[in-house]
Amino acid sequence: LAARLQKADAFLINLECVISQKGYYQSKIRENRPFHFRAPQFVAQIFEQAGISTICTANNHSMDYGKPALQDQMALLQKMGIGMVGSGMNQKAAQQWIIQQCGATRVAIMAFDATAPWAQAKEKQAGNFYLPVNQDALQILRPMIEQARRYAHIVMLTMHWGGNWQEKPTPAIRKLAHALIDAGADIILGHSSHILQGIECYQGRAIVYDMGTLLSDRINQSRIRDEAIFELRISARGVHQLCISPVYLSRCRVRTAQNSAQRIMDLLKRLSAELHTELVQQDDQLLLSLQTDAEDRLVSSLPDTIPCYHKQQIRYLSAQQLLAYSPPLLQPEGRIVDISAGLQLGGYRHVTDIAPGCAFVFELRFRMRQKQTQRWRAELVFVSEQGEPIHVRYPLADGSWHSQYSGSDTWYADQTLVRPPVLEPGYYQLFWCLWTRDANKQLIYWYEQYPSAMMPAPGVAVGSIVVDKQYRVGVGGVDWLRNQPFFTL
Repeated sequence: LAARLQKADAFLINLECVISQKGYYQSKIRENRPFHFRAPQFVAQIFEQAGISTICTANNHSMDYGKPALQDQMALLQKMGIGMVGSGMNQKAAQQWIIQQCGATRVAIMAFDATAPWAQAKEKQAGNFYLPVNQDALQILRPMIEQARRYAHIVMLTMHWGGNWQEKPTPAIRKLAHALIDAGADIILGHSSHILQGIECYQGRAIVYDMGTLLSDRINQSRIRDEAIFELRISARGVHQLCISPVYLSRCRVRTAQNSAQRIMDLLKRLSAELHTELVQQDDQLLLSLQTDAEDRLVSSLPDTIPCYHKQQIRYLSAQQLLAYSPPLLQPEGRIVDISAGLQLGGYRHVTDIAPGCAFVFELRFRMRQKQTQRWRAELVFVSEQGEPIHVRYPLADGSWHSQYSGSDTWYADQTLVRPPVLEPGYYQLFWCLWTRDANKQLIYWYEQYPSAMMPAPGVAVGSIVVDKQYRVGVGGVDWLRNQPFFTL
C-alpha cells in the first residue's frame, strides 16, 4: 500500500495512542481494567513510509499518559511538520482547526472527541476537544464551520464517537451528522468502533460514520481484519467522489485485500444500503459520487493565526534524530542484580492487594548493556497456591522500549498496566521475564537463550499479590502506585 498512499496530496489518520515515553497512567473514570496505549518515537518512521501528513488526536487514548506525553508528541510532530488537530495544551489550542493544502485546494480539518470527558481540555488544562453527541455540540461547531468556510474550499470534520465494535451508528450520531452537514460541513469522517460502518450520502455530502482500523497490534476480533481506505477526490468546487478500497489487517500489518475484497465490499454495500445510500462497485473499489458547486469556491487570504500544512514540507527524522525523544533519565532502586548477557535489574513495585477484575500498574527498572537486535517483550507469571501459572505477556516498557536502546548504561522502566485475566480470589506469587520469537516464530525465553541462576524458570521473583473482594475497587495501581515504595530484588 505504501507506494499508493504516498501519491495522495494529503493523508489523514486518527492516532489512537500517544507517541511518547513520558508521563504517567491517567485514571479513567469507571474503568476497572482500562487500556492505555503509547508508542515509541520510532513509530514516526511509519509516517514516512505511508506519507501521513495530518493526525487527529481527539480520541480516548491521546491523554492516556497526561500532559507530559501529549506535549512530547506535539514537539515531535511539530519538528516533522505534520499537522495535529483535536488536542492541545489548553481548551483554545485543542479546538483550533487547521488547513491542509492539497495542491491549490485548501481543506479545513477540525476534530473532536465524544468518548472521554475525563480527557477534556480546559482553560488552563491540556486535553482533547471534547463534545457530547447532542445539540450542544452543534452550537459550538456551527460558528467554527462558518469561520472555516471563509478560508477553505472544503470543510472536513473528523470525530471519535460511538462505542467499540458497533456496526451501526446510533440515532443521536446520525442526527448530529446531518446537522453538521446542514451547517456547512463537506465531509464527515468518524472513528471509534474499530470496525467499518455504513456510508451515508446526505444532501450530496458523504458521511463515513466509522472508518474502522488501518493498523493495529491487536487483531483479536475477526471483523477488525476487514477494513478499508477512504480516498477523496476534491477540487476548489468541493468533494467530487469518495473511493473506498478494501484492505486486510494482520498483526501490525495491512495490505490490499485479495480473497477478502469482495466480502468487505459486500459488507459496506449492505450497511450503506440500510442508510439509503448506494455504493457503486468498479473492479476492486466502491465509488460514491457527490455534489459539488458549479464554480470554484472563493476563499479569503489565510491569516497567520490559522496553522497551514503542506505534505511537501514534512521533514522526516532519522533514527538518530528520533533518539532525542527518549524517556527521562532513571536510576535503579535498591541493589543492582546482574542477570545475564548484560541484562541488569534494579528494583520493582506494584500493589500487594487488589479487588477481583481490576488492573494494576507494575514497574521494574532495567537496562541492557549488551547490544540486542531481537525484539524482546515482557511477561508476568501469576502462580497460585495450587501451583497453576497464568501468563500475561505485554510489550516491554508499555511498547516504548526499542532495541536501539540496548547496548548502553541507561536505565529504563518496564512500566505497564497489567490487565490479567480475571483472577480468582487468592494469593499469587509473581515472576518477571523476557521473551521473543525465533525465525520459526517459536517462543524463546531470556532464561533459555541466556541461562543464569539469577533468572530460573519461570522468571525473576517480583513479590506477590492477594486478590480479595475486601480490597480496594477501581483502577488500583493507576490511582495509587505513585506512593508505592520500590522493593529490592
